[in-house]
Amino acid sequence: MDCAVRSGVQLLQYQCIAILYNLKVLTAQCKLEKCAQLCWNMQQILGDVENKYQAEHERIRQWLQENDML
Repeated sequence: MDCAVRSGVQLLQYQCIAILYNLKVLTAQCKLEKCAQLCWNMQQILGDVENKYQAEHERIRQWLQENDML
């Protein structure tokens, strides 16, 4: 795999992990504050982001395999 591509993929993964972590922290804070509706909304957002991350992760994995980079 080209070094620049690998670095770009790793950077994307780190950014997605940071976003997921921050959303989980916000969700936990929301639960502590007992904001039921806001917590539900945050959980929905977190679920959507996790699903999009997994789909993008799978798309990148397939592309890397198709291009013999994985």
